[in-house]
Amino acid sequence: MKKALFLLLLCLFLFASCSSYDKENTYQSGYADGYAAAVNEITSQQSASSSRSSSSSSSSSNSSPSSSTSSQSRSSTPTASSPTMGESNALKKAKQYLDYSAFSRSGLIKQLEYEGFSNSEAVYAVDKCGADWYEQAVKKAKQYLEYSSFSRKRLIEQLEYEGFTHDQSVYGVEENGY
Repeated sequence: MKKALFLLLLCLFLFASCSSYDKENTYQSGYADGYAAAVNEITSQQSASSSRSSSSSSSSSNSSPSSSTSSQSRSSTPTASSPTMGESNALKKAKQYLDYSAFSRSGLIKQLEYEGFSNSEAVYAVDKCGADWYEQAVKKAKQYLEYSSFSRKRLIEQLEYEGFTHDQSVYGVEENGY
């Protein structure tokens, strides 16, 4: 199942990187746009399937906004305890990315910034997403080893290039049998 999902992601990514069709019926091209399009396609499929399974619980939370919610949205500055819309959306996007691929902390920040989020929104999302960066290094090392052969040294270097710390990289490699 995971290999099939990986191959599907790879095919979507390759197809989307050549040229993808966005929601406004315009063409996007390039590596990062294709990457984002593949992610959005997969996450929307996942969201659709998860919303079907939890429709009864989400129907009460998706009711029309109350007057207190609309008065909060009119406020020009959010309270310290509530995230801004940008922070909230960045957090959702970060979780979507982590659902299908492994990222280092800095790599996820860069990806969110590429998506158009500010640095502060991206940092907020990465700090609040609950990721275990050591486990992310394990997953990323596994992804690389499924794709190609690496020496221990080069795999550690590749993980560090991806933004993992040296300790995270060594942990990721060791947990994959090196």
